[in-house]
Amino acid sequence: MGSSRTVLLLFLGVYTACLLWLLPRLPLTLDEILDLLTLRSGGWNAVLAAVPRNAGGVPLSYLARWGAILLLGESSFTARLPSAIFSVASCVGVFFLARRLGLRWPLLATGLFAAFPLQIRYALEARAYSLALCLSIWSTVLFFLWIDHSKRFRFALFYGLCVVAGLYTQPYTLFVPLAHVMWLCIAAPGQQGRNSRLLISTGLVVLLAGAAFLPWYLYGARMWSAMYPHSAINLRVILLILKELTGTGYIGTAIVLSGVFFALRSGFKHRGRERQFWLLYLGVPILGVLVADIVFIYFVAIRQIIVVLAPLALLFAAGVESLNRRAGAILSAALVIATLAGNVSFFRRPRENWRAAAVLLAAEKCVVYSPADSPRLYAFFIPQLAERVCTPANAKRVALAISPYNVNNPFAEAQRQLTESGFIRRSELNPATPRIEVYERP
Repeated sequence: MGSSRTVLLLFLGVYTACLLWLLPRLPLTLDEILDLLTLRSGGWNAVLAAVPRNAGGVPLSYLARWGAILLLGESSFTARLPSAIFSVASCVGVFFLARRLGLRWPLLATGLFAAFPLQIRYALEARAYSLALCLSIWSTVLFFLWIDHSKRFRFALFYGLCVVAGLYTQPYTLFVPLAHVMWLCIAAPGQQGRNSRLLISTGLVVLLAGAAFLPWYLYGARMWSAMYPHSAINLRVILLILKELTGTGYIGTAIVLSGVFFALRSGFKHRGRERQFWLLYLGVPILGVLVADIVFIYFVAIRQIIVVLAPLALLFAAGVESLNRRAGAILSAALVIATLAGNVSFFRRPRENWRAAAVLLAAEKCVVYSPADSPRLYAFFIPQLAERVCTPANAKRVALAISPYNVNNPFAEAQRQLTESGFIRRSELNPATPRIEVYERP
């Protein structure tokens, strides 16, 4: 016990140091900028009023980042720091769940979970998903503590608070406690009377958590409905999930699911290896998200099912342990290679750089933005750019700032108008996007 805790603490120290070093390395994404603009609304009450203006926006992660910025000042490091902290806390929770699962090598599951490219991505983003993942994991830890000590009210209280916090971070975390309830319905261990009491009490806690979230849903849903980008569930969505499930591509997903298959085939004969529970923990969030997106006519994004990273890592580790030493080592090494490749690809791929675009625009006297409502994104870095809008007819040189998000973006019309007004495109800057095109009169 002592040695395993020492190894865990050593791992967490190294992992934390890596996250802190990486936090400021990547440029802010569009979604991060939009969230940080929300945090500039003012005090916490102004932030709460602004959160529903983002589709599906719920307040808890915004308040966590607002508090960090209030204490440490605004920077990409500070804005992302809560996500890194929640990622480390998630690793601790996964280690506890691995012990509950009866794994001989709980640090294997913890390390693989930490290394999943999808997990690292959101550990380094100033958004809600690292906190949502953390709360889903700790609600599961507390659920097991509750069923093991059902007479201790504090576990039920902490479990309920964790579920409510999850809903106020990312509403789709609800599918994790629903998996808990479903397991109690069909496969919970123990005497029948105890099962019934656990089922009723857990179901009641989940219902009360949903009721606690209802006021915010009623408050925000009126604004959300007008902002939902419509989509549909089709083969492309299924392929998206298979490709991005852990951020390791199709090959990595196949390796992970192979480990899950071996785990389920082993039957979980040891104490705590409740096969049905872990299968529900993995399957219910995926199916729940797909159904919810169909009902709300919302697009599917892999971040919506980020909560399955914990059961995937745990089941894969259980599958490795069910194999002989050589086969387990080969399967583990294959996933390590796929994970390494996924992380290298994530950090090396071209990405948008709004700060670089803003710096380029700051040197221009006349700027045309496409779409027309995008100046605030550049002004996030250089406030003067919000006013740097001109009439091209009176200029000899014009910079056209083109957002990489081209849905309903009339940049082709802006290009045509400049060309018809006698401008010639001289250069293209910031190829990583947002692209800056410079036009001059001959």
